[in-house]
Amino acid sequence: MNHSYLNQSDPNQTAQRFSLAAKSLAAKSVALSALTLGTVALSLFLACQPVTAKAKADPAQTKVEAAKSKNTKKITKNSTSASQDRQAAQREKTLTAVAERIMKKWNIPACQIAVGKDGKIIESRAFGFCDKELKTKTTTDNVFRIASVSKVFTAAAVHKLIEDGKLKYDDKAWTYISNLKPTYGENNIDPRWKQVTIGQLLTHSGGWTLENGEPQRIYARLAADAAGESRPACPSALVRYMMGKPLQYDPGTKSVYSNFGFNVLGRVIEQASGKHYFDYVRANLLSPSGIEDINLGRTARRHARLNEVYYFAGKNSPDVWSLIDEDAEVADFAYGGDAAIESMDAHGGLVSSAESLVKFGMALNGYDKTAADGSNSRVALIKAETLQSMLKPTNFKCEGKNTVRAYGVVVNTARKPTFKWSHAGALCGTSSLLISLPDNTVIAYTANHLPDDLVGYFTELQNSLLTEVSSKRYVVGGKTKPKP
Repeated sequence: MNHSYLNQSDPNQTAQRFSLAAKSLAAKSVALSALTLGTVALSLFLACQPVTAKAKADPAQTKVEAAKSKNTKKITKNSTSASQDRQAAQREKTLTAVAERIMKKWNIPACQIAVGKDGKIIESRAFGFCDKELKTKTTTDNVFRIASVSKVFTAAAVHKLIEDGKLKYDDKAWTYISNLKPTYGENNIDPRWKQVTIGQLLTHSGGWTLENGEPQRIYARLAADAAGESRPACPSALVRYMMGKPLQYDPGTKSVYSNFGFNVLGRVIEQASGKHYFDYVRANLLSPSGIEDINLGRTARRHARLNEVYYFAGKNSPDVWSLIDEDAEVADFAYGGDAAIESMDAHGGLVSSAESLVKFGMALNGYDKTAADGSNSRVALIKAETLQSMLKPTNFKCEGKNTVRAYGVVVNTARKPTFKWSHAGALCGTSSLLISLPDNTVIAYTANHLPDDLVGYFTELQNSLLTEVSSKRYVVGGKTKPKP
């Protein structure tokens, strides 16, 4: 449920392999002072010409020329509008073709694709049926589980707290979770637990692997029982239970994708901010981005959020015992057999539309906004230097070419990077992708199915979206230079 999609030894995990490619529009600034001075001088010269010289012009001719100028401007405006309409029509046609091809080949009942840049949504479209049995058409208002794309929100929240002086990369995570009491007593704590830092959690180098299974799944019942709580375990109960388990390697010596590490980050956020995880995310990330439909997901279908889609586990999905205490058995693997969404808040528990993911991505990158009264302001969830720190490459490589871990996302280190940062999400019944390109274009994809061949699926998905969004059809209002 990361950008590496699935750990091959565990069908519920993702493996970091791929990256989207996009052409950078990087360009250098041009010195304008000489041109500006020349323009000012010319303006002053024209303004100082004798009035009598202007009066010599034929009034009739002046009127004709004024009419021609007005018509020319009108024609230019109409031509620009017509060109934009053609671009929009072409985008709709080609984006629909991309979605239909992906859905048909990979048996995806419903998906959304959204594209935006500099605070503007360029495209936001929905395809297929959000409930296949009822033939309910998908809309852009539907929300999907986004699985590990949730980690980008957690990483942004951590960096907001770093920016506010409440956290540091080198801080020991134990300092912020020591209020949680281990379910098996203090004597069972691996000493290395207390050495894990915030930076190591962000880079998946905290000391946990998937060799013995996914802790967030296999301990969902046991952790609840040990904590004396109802099943499935809440995120804090899982942390308390895992305090009695040894780490699999020394923190910081390697990087192995860890959902549990981001669960710990969620608890750190709560202690450092004094707010519940999602309350902090909503106040500091969602509201400033103008987002209202992102929320915490729920496991049972009867507890689905407003406009939430139906999740298709697959035709061969087995009947399994539910992780939910009140359910005896579930027929659909996506509703209690694979994972408990309530246990996953900070690493995979959010639901969102693709359009809202794009809004979040644009606000994370930062953009300039012009109000109706002409005033300008800057929309940015974190400062530019904080974002730069978040995107700083580490020495932990991913399997994709030129891709390495940064602090909560994957970045591309190629000389001409194909993407700026990205993260994918994979969970039974859902798949998602969020990518920011070098020119700050943001792409989001949500779907209500996860094919078995994750490598083939995500590879084709990424390449198809890249090819589409790299076309001139997505250059709206002329070419723009990417921000350094």
